[in-house]
Amino acid sequence: MIRADNVILPRDDAELVAFRQFYRGLVRVDCAGEPRPDLAARWAADSTDRVWTFELNDARFADGSVVTAASVVASWQRTRAAAGLSESLAVAAPDAQHVVVIFFRPARDAPLRLADPALAVGGGGTLPLATGDFAPDPVAGFGLAVPRGDSGARDPMRIVASAADPRDLLDHGADLLVTRDPAAAAYAAARPDLEVRALPWDRSYALVLPGLVTDSAVDAAALIGVAARDSLAREAVRADARAAAPPFWWTGPSACHPMSSMIGRRRARILFDRADPTARDLAERLVALAGAGRALPAAIRGALAPPLVVAGVSRTEFATAIAAGADAGYVASLPRIERLSCADVPPWPAGATAVALVETRAHLIRRRGAPPALIEGDGAVRVLRPEHAP
Repeated sequence: MIRADNVILPRDDAELVAFRQFYRGLVRVDCAGEPRPDLAARWAADSTDRVWTFELNDARFADGSVVTAASVVASWQRTRAAAGLSESLAVAAPDAQHVVVIFFRPARDAPLRLADPALAVGGGGTLPLATGDFAPDPVAGFGLAVPRGDSGARDPMRIVASAADPRDLLDHGADLLVTRDPAAAAYAAARPDLEVRALPWDRSYALVLPGLVTDSAVDAAALIGVAARDSLAREAVRADARAAAPPFWWTGPSACHPMSSMIGRRRARILFDRADPTARDLAERLVALAGAGRALPAAIRGALAPPLVVAGVSRTEFATAIAAGADAGYVASLPRIERLSCADVPPWPAGATAVALVETRAHLIRRRGAPPALIEGDGAVRVLRPEHAP
């Protein structure tokens, strides 16, 4: 279900795809992971790499008004609290065409980080004005995408978030479908009227351990070796997965991880978000490995002393529990590209260690002859009007 109260900040794959049709950011990430112009035509940094200036193009909102630097700053201010945006930056609009972003530390990768979905720009209002190729229908909302400037000659695009079997949706005529179900991708690949494209690797999974004790010289993120990570990807996960590969941005200091005291006595369980089947698969396999003696490194065996149980909780309960650190471990899903918002980063406590597991990606299934689509580096898909196709 696509929730209007989450706009502009997507909480799952469905909302990421839906909101991407309506809202653009200053920068987008291409399928190779490189930053590309979006609402900003160009950008430059000062000699310290702390102050970045973005020059806007001639974009307009759906009502025809110009997207100005002030409207970009206002949009970010509206979403700042909900997104948990890092306090490590400040923004200003010195004139109508330039947005200045000031980082408290050098940020050579600033354009890439500013492609965060939480920084997409929309106009004010309950149904924020669109900046993308499509606008939400005034009555149907985000379930119906109307082409910008449409004269009635082109049909609007219906957007559906469904828990149904993706193969049933394809059989009922869906033109574009994003899914993490490997069975649906295999089904589509066998049909001549459909084409399948793997989307970029967009999610990393880590085992967060509040009680892990290791030698300070050890790379804790890589405690589970590549061979073992590859085994988890191939055998434990019912998704398109591979062994997580460095660099792991989430091993460094992060404003998303609160400073809290460590808990002395912990519950013997591994928690995961019950809405995430990959997290469940990994948690179950890790508990099995923890009970198999030498199947895990000694440091992790010490942190996951059996008997252990696996428990799935709601997204909100998971965030609360991992911040407290009162359990043996947590299987957390993280964005593969570092972002400035904390909405997709579970807030584990200071002193906890995150051990890399696997990375996953979704697939785009497109009916031949359907509208063109742009695949973006964060795993999102942007449908293009034919005149805007590259």
